Amino acid sequence: MQELIIQTKNLNFNFAQQKVLNQLSLEVPKGGIYGFLGPNGSGKTTTIKLLLNLLKSDEKNIFLFGKELQENRTEILKKIGSLVEQPAIYPHLTGYENLKTRALLLQVSKSKINKILDIVGLTDAANKKSEKYSLGMKQRLGIGLALLDDPELLILDEPTNGLDPNGIIEIRHLIKDLAANHQKTIFISSHLLAEIERIATHVGIINKGKMLFQGNIHELHSLKTSLICIETNDNEAAQSILKSKYPSLSLNGHLEIPFESLEQMGFINHHLIQNDLIVYSIYKQKKDLESLFLDITNA
Repeated sequence: MQELIIQTKNLNFNFAQQKVLNQLSLEVPKGGIYGFLGPNGSGKTTTIKLLLNLLKSDEKNIFLFGKELQENRTEILKKIGSLVEQPAIYPHLTGYENLKTRALLLQVSKSKINKILDIVGLTDAANKKSEKYSLGMKQRLGIGLALLDDPELLILDEPTNGLDPNGIIEIRHLIKDLAANHQKTIFISSHLLAEIERIATHVGIINKGKMLFQGNIHELHSLKTSLICIETNDNEAAQSILKSKYPSLSLNGHLEIPFESLEQMGFINHHLIQNDLIVYSIYKQKKDLESLFLDITNA
């Protein structure tokens, strides 16, 4: 069985009378990139704050590195680097000076600073005031600050939020590099579904505090059903012809029918032509992750 770096067992959390987390069970394997997906307000940041002991659970059901958090807080937190919401950067200091200040607080050798700057791609901007950094550069500096103490686990809360496409690509490459080449386990929350699909090895989908799906990325992809998409010269007539055999057929600008086989596609095409319709296109399309997410969260 794969070693779990993060595990929660039926985790609950309330703010006053409002239930924020409901029986949440996380399983984050060592060495993976775990994408924690959910709409805004679903409980992602609350979960992260509980994992970092910034919020406290009354129940002893949060385990990191195989140990219960409350009883082993100091030992556990030494192994975690995090970036929650906005990076804690001094704008009047350069990138190098920000890292140097954090290194002094952590009693980490200053010799690590240049290595960190190289890892996060800020060597050329090391002596530039961080207030002049782009948002993407600030996020990478924030990740650099989280890496200074060489943590085993990196927890990132919405690190690409608000970034332009170039900034998103830079963070994506950095995260993949940290997992592949620096042996970090990464827990990353996001509502950017396509981005998580590009980088994650494992995914958890949360909505209204409840875990709706958890598994590796291949298991998630297996849920993405394929559709046959059809366009004709008269889609409403085509719908009438096919509805009795395919009751789940829908009309969304074009006809959509759950895919069963290539023979099925050939039959549909032949049947429509026999009924004097012109088939402009008929093709197989996989349901994208966003559609799947909506299906799961609205279930």
